[in-house]
Parts: sequence; structure tokens; C-alpha cells
Amino acid sequence: MKKKEIVCTMASCSSQTMKKKAKREISEGPNWLDLPRDITQNILQRLNAVEIVTSASLVCALWWNICKEPLMWRTIHMGYNDRCPCNNMDLFSEVANKFPLLEELDISFSNISKDSLEFIGRFCPLLKSLKFSRSFFRSIKWNDALAIAKTMPKLRYLSMIGNTLTNDELLVILDRCPLLEYLDLRICFRLDLSGSLKKRCRDQIKYLILPIDVVGDCDEQYYDYYISA
Repeated sequence: MKKKEIVCTMASCSSQTMKKKAKREISEGPNWLDLPRDITQNILQRLNAVEIVTSASLVCALWWNICKEPLMWRTIHMGYNDRCPCNNMDLFSEVANKFPLLEELDISFSNISKDSLEFIGRFCPLLKSLKFSRSFFRSIKWNDALAIAKTMPKLRYLSMIGNTLTNDELLVILDRCPLLEYLDLRICFRLDLSGSLKKRCRDQIKYLILPIDVVGDCDEQYYDYYISA
């Protein structure tokens, strides 16, 4: 056998060996289904609501059972999403009572009704964070503000970017949500934060963002929706 043929044969064998080794390493890789239940739950908790419902819960029976546990639903992001159209948001109220441990909820740019807000507040008593940003041209109604104030007294974080919130509506929220520490009022241009109301906000709210403050890069979702509205 010629030297050139020997080199080619050795190269071919080496290539085949590497391929077999790669396949063996892949087949011998970690089986995610063998992970302890608590570790699997910790990993799945990092997914958003849509990923849990449409993907993770369908993998196997174990993941399905984990995804149904209340501890998995402390945070739900149901903001504007093509896979979760706004006109279906009221369906969320039908299952709100299944998430009694819910602490964080994002329903920005949704057309969720006052009744649905009250339903969420009643059946999710531990709710601490609510993002309810909107296009300035789609105003919050008095009943919406009242629903938040009446049923979510444990709120600590409230984002109302772009809402046409009035002074009276803001006062109701301040009165009924005494634990509120963070309040984002950017682009709420109907508010007149002067005099006693401004002082009230300054005294009660630890982190207050005013209507005239800039919407920064961290609010890319708001910009994307606002421009398309």
C-alpha cells in the first residue's frame, strides 16, 4: 500500500472514530428526566407562562405534574403577545382561583375587564406586583382603578405606564394600597402631581417615577407596543 493511501486510510479511520465518540457522548449525556424533582422544578420556574403551558408541560407526565403545582405560578407574564391575544385575556380570570400563591402578574396592553381584575385580586390574595401599562390612547377606567384598590391591598409594586389615570383614581389606589413602595406613572399625563398630592406620593412611595420621567431602554416592550398602537 502506498504511503498516500495509508495516510488517507488513517484519516478516514480517525474521522469515523471521532464521529462514533461524538455520538457516544451525546447518547451518554445527562437525561433531564432523571434529575431530582426539586431541581427540575427550579429550572422550569425560570420559564414564562406561555413556555410552561405550550412546551414544558407537554414533555412528560412528571413535568406536567410539576407545571400544575401552585408554586410554579408565583409569577405570570401575560403581557401583549401574539400567542396570547388581548381579546382572550378574560379567560385568565376563569383559572385565577387555581393560583392562590401568585405574587407577580404582568397584564400590560391587555383589554382585561374590571371584573377580571377583581377576580384576580380576590383569588390571588398574595399578589405583590402588578404591571398594567397601556397605550395612552387606551385609557384606564375608573372601575379599573377601583378594582385594583379594592382587591389588591398587598401590592408593593405597581406599574401604570401610559394610563390616563386621574388624580381621584390615584388617590383611591394610595388609600387602599398602604404597602405600595414602587409606583411607575410615566406618560400618565392626566395626572396633576402638584401640591398635596405630590407630597402624598413622595411621603408614601419609596420609589416614585413621575409622568414626565423618560421611558428608558428597559421598557422596550412598551415602545414596541406604543408605536404599533
